[in-house]
Amino acid sequence: DIQDGVRGKIVIGAGFLNSIVLLPNIVSLFQKRFPDVEVSVYEDMEPNLKAKADAGEIDLFFSTSEIKDPAYESIELFQEEYLLATPIGMSYGRSGHPFGEFNTIDISRARDLPFIMLSSNTYISETVESIYHARGIEPKRIATCTSATAAYSMTKAGVGATLIPFSTYKTDYSLYVNYYRIADCNQRRTVHIYYNKNRYISKVMREFIMESEMFFEENYIEK
Repeated sequence: DIQDGVRGKIVIGAGFLNSIVLLPNIVSLFQKRFPDVEVSVYEDMEPNLKAKADAGEIDLFFSTSEIKDPAYESIELFQEEYLLATPIGMSYGRSGHPFGEFNTIDISRARDLPFIMLSSNTYISETVESIYHARGIEPKRIATCTSATAAYSMTKAGVGATLIPFSTYKTDYSLYVNYYRIADCNQRRTVHIYYNKNRYISKVMREFIMESEMFFEENYIEK
C-alpha cells in the first residue's frame, strides 16, 4: 500500500448464486482497472462466510443475510424483486419476451404448478415460503435444490416453476422460460458487502468495494 498503484491480492466470499450471477461482471471490471491484483473467490453457503472472515481467510463477502455483529461494516449495494419463472409449457400467457417486458400475475393462480423449492438453509427459501404462506398456498413441490441456480436450471429444462431474483433474469435470460412479476409482493432481496472493520482495510479492498458500488449504481439501482 505504500507503493504507487494498486497491487496485491484480495479474497472475496460469496454464496453460490452471487458468485455465478453477480461477481463475474464486477471482477471483470475490477481486473481491467487493476491488472496487478489477484482476485480469489471463495464460494460457500452464506452462513459459513462470516466464519471465514472471522478467521481472516477472506477479506470481504457478499451476503443477503443481516450480520448483527458490531465488528462488521455493512454496505448495502442494491435491492431487487423476485420473479416467477415458469417453463414455456407451464405458462399463463407469454410473458417476459422480449427482454424487459413483463405481465404481473397473482401467484395464487400458480398454486397447481409443479414447483422447484430450495432447501431450508437458504435465505431465498425462507422468502419463497413466506410469499406462498402469506397467501395461504402450499406449493406443489416436485423437486428440492440446495441453490437457486440449480432450481433455475431445472426450470429452463422444463421440470417446474421457481422464484428467481431479478439479477438472475438479467444475467441469464432464457427464451425457454416465461417470467412474471408477482402482484402485491413486497419482499426484496438485499445484497450487502461485509468486512471486519477491526482488521486492516487495504487499498485493494477499498477499490473493490468502490467498483462494486459503481457497478450496481449503474446497472441495478432504479434512477
